[in-house]
Amino acid sequence: MCEDSVQSVARRGELDTPHAFVQELMNPDLKGQKRTQVLESLKVSLTSKPVSWAVEFGEKGLNAILRNLTYCCDNVAERRSTYECVRCLKAFMNNTFGLKKILEHEEALTIMSRTIDPSDPPTMLEAVRLLAAICLVPPNGHDKALEGITVCGEIRSQERFLPIISGLGMRDNPAMQFGLKKILEHEEALTIMSRTIDPSDPPTMLEAVRLLAAICLVPPNGHDKALEGITVCGEIRSQERFLPIISGLGMRDNPAMQVACIQLVNAIVSAPDDLDFRMHLRNEFMRTGLIDLLGWLDQQEDEEVKTHLNIFHGHKEDDQEEFSHRYDNIRVEIEYPFLTVDFSHIHLFRV
Repeated sequence: MCEDSVQSVARRGELDTPHAFVQELMNPDLKGQKRTQVLESLKVSLTSKPVSWAVEFGEKGLNAILRNLTYCCDNVAERRSTYECVRCLKAFMNNTFGLKKILEHEEALTIMSRTIDPSDPPTMLEAVRLLAAICLVPPNGHDKALEGITVCGEIRSQERFLPIISGLGMRDNPAMQFGLKKILEHEEALTIMSRTIDPSDPPTMLEAVRLLAAICLVPPNGHDKALEGITVCGEIRSQERFLPIISGLGMRDNPAMQVACIQLVNAIVSAPDDLDFRMHLRNEFMRTGLIDLLGWLDQQEDEEVKTHLNIFHGHKEDDQEEFSHRYDNIRVEIEYPFLTVDFSHIHLFRV
């Protein structure tokens, strides 16, 4: 069937029934603009028809959409169809029946997670919004969405949250940063997230540490908000706020955790512009137990651990040099009393 015939079929109403759409979507010759037109028509039908139409479209229709999405999502030439597939899924799940079918499907959320692709921002935006909504559906929406994202990460051989972090970094895409903005504005989000930095649950802790390290680097107040969340969590637990991070660094059989935790340490310590504050944070980490781990960490053979430890030591040396120069200048002023000396900005602080 050529493209003109597809349009004429749609005009004559032959693609107006659920069965007709399923048949057309399962057509092995369906591709390109023809596929896009069929999906656009399906989205209109799913949106405008009564729920009984979606029920008749049913599981066969869902499988037909997912079949096309599986083919399209890794095919640059089919990006428009990928986008329309996700919009069809959104329309299909916009009722209790469709949502239940998607949550019951073994692969639906894994396939949807494959469209969280920073190289295709329009489709990624739709997919992220859908998965965020599914996470809030009781009783198991969160588990199913997380499972889909996890399996997708395994298929791609990458960290499961990496595409989401990449989306957070899209500075020229305000819509993609909507979720980040809401998290930073929320009074308790980062405190609750900080509570998952729990050494008794390493997989969850690893993801939380990576997320907080990324948030620390988000201007203008990501660092302040992340640090506030960690601080309040420490107060709730009646413990040193950085203790769980130090515990993560000490996990001798978990290099990935060591890398993530030293990244978070570097993000917390190096982000502030104020030298005194940087030194205060670094000294707090040292007092909490980092000083006892550094010798052992420096002997590790993991290249990522070495790289981020070198960053830590480099920042520490730079700050010590800046601190030394500051007080060298004070000594010079004292040695030459004919210079104007203003001690109003000199203050002591605990190290």
